[in-house]
Amino acid sequence: MFLIKVLTPSADLWALIWVLRGILADLLAIGNSF
Repeated sequence: MFLIKVLTPSADLWALIWVLRGILADLLAIGNSF
């Protein structure tokens, strides 16, 4: 996949994206529970 090849050298950015995805997933899970 093109985006993965572009972002792979930027490990810090990649980690940040995963952290933000995790936070977003948690917020969605909390929102869906109500």
